[in-house]
Amino acid sequence: MLLSFAHRDALSAQLAALGCRVTAARRVAGIEKRFAASQAAPFIVDVRDAPDEGLAAIARLAPVVEAQGGALIALYERRKKALLPRLVDAGVSQVLAAPFSDAELASALQLAGRACRRGMGLPAPVFPVDTETGRDTLTGFSDAQALRHWINARLATQPVALLLIDMARFDVVNSAFGREAGDAALRAVAHRIEPLVSETVGADALFARMRGAEFAIAFAGEISNARLGLLAEAIVDTVARPFSSPRETLQLGCRIGIVRALERDRSALTLLRRANAAIKDAGVAESGPVRFLVGDAAEAAMRTESLAGDLRAAITRGQIDILFQPQVAIATGRIEGVEALARWNHPRHGEIGAATLFAVAEQSDHMVELSRHVHKKAVRMAAEWPEQLSHLRLSINVTAGDLALPRFARSLLMIIDEAHFPRERMTIEVTESGLMGDLEAAARVLNQLRAGGCRVAIDDFGTGYSSLAYLNALPADYLKIDKGFADGILRSERASLVVKGVIGLARSLGLSVVAEGVESEGQLALLAREGCSHYQGFLRSRPINSAALEELVSGDG
Repeated sequence: MLLSFAHRDALSAQLAALGCRVTAARRVAGIEKRFAASQAAPFIVDVRDAPDEGLAAIARLAPVVEAQGGALIALYERRKKALLPRLVDAGVSQVLAAPFSDAELASALQLAGRACRRGMGLPAPVFPVDTETGRDTLTGFSDAQALRHWINARLATQPVALLLIDMARFDVVNSAFGREAGDAALRAVAHRIEPLVSETVGADALFARMRGAEFAIAFAGEISNARLGLLAEAIVDTVARPFSSPRETLQLGCRIGIVRALERDRSALTLLRRANAAIKDAGVAESGPVRFLVGDAAEAAMRTESLAGDLRAAITRGQIDILFQPQVAIATGRIEGVEALARWNHPRHGEIGAATLFAVAEQSDHMVELSRHVHKKAVRMAAEWPEQLSHLRLSINVTAGDLALPRFARSLLMIIDEAHFPRERMTIEVTESGLMGDLEAAARVLNQLRAGGCRVAIDDFGTGYSSLAYLNALPADYLKIDKGFADGILRSERASLVVKGVIGLARSLGLSVVAEGVESEGQLALLAREGCSHYQGFLRSRPINSAALEELVSGDG
């Protein structure tokens, strides 16, 4: 696993040439989970171009890496020897001064690999690390390396299926009760799940703990979808039961991705990637915490993986376009603003919407690059609008990765100023899911943007876990009601009551409300009656380009 703020691609290539499989990142947001999912042992943090951010990342990562039996290597500039004591204090297990040769990097990795193996009670391997099996020291069950080895040995001759289990709310347990309680919970989870495996599917299966709060069960031979589904449901139920310890009672949950090996699957890695895609899908689906990726869904996951390779070229070749969806004042019927929405004009697949585009960006680690590109292009396009559109507000979306970037507020304000777009006409939209990682840090960034003259909107309000906490902590000007609530207000009394409650709450706090996804006059009439101030949706217009927007605004008189 590699975290580098400026040299990611060059270091990745150097490590790949040494025979390593590399998972690389430029941003700190979510890095602990990425480390767990990467199944890496050594973790390299490159602090050369961002020493303060690098030291902060090391302090945050050191306990996680240590808990996994890993080694933490810091790369620093040789002339900055004053950093060494700070690196040691932050928790690194090894340092390497730049510039360094391939041989020096290989030696550092070999030493780190030996340290990792000693920590697990295993013999030191030669470099690169081979695929010998192992045991997870925390739970006593097989580890990720053993699982991959087991799957690879069976893929060529037998049908293989995989359940990947990701613990929900585990970070909360670790933060609230400490790592000791978290480790105890993981051991308890493992010992609850393992008997279900043997009872449900028989002997030809392997149960393993991956890194972090993730487990996997691999199956070889014939096993029906129904049996896999029953096992997944049983796991969800058993994990949901409270865990008791001498000091507290803990409550966990989980999401499960299920996949079958396809003919093209030649290694465990591709199977694990699709299982991870299934887990992400379970996180946003309404059907529950279990997602079975088969048939068309499996093909879709593979297509997403293929798209990840095309994205960077798409950014540089100008294939990412911006459309604008009008936001209409309900009282006057006039268009007062627009939301900028990204579209990918793919040469083979045609137009790809924002949801898929950003999912691909996250998978390929181009999220920050894509987000910055979209911000710059949207602001520049809006700055070039004719006088007729000069009153419109522009809303752009920021991601959790954006909010975690050092000096993001200053960078975004600079983009706005360089385009000569008025800050007072800019609205920054952030989803609830983008706020869940670090609410205090997000509030700090949004306060800086608001102090700089922008307004702030909480998007998809009501779909997250802590909406009221957000209202108390964040400098919001608008709430945006999720499209799902607008869809149901005429059919469901519950949805109607939720929408009424959100509008009433917002008005009492002096906030404006924008309803998304409005498609009928009936929806609009109900929203108007309850005091909603603005709406966007196909009732007025789908997302359109600047020329069509100018024509539409002209029709307002």
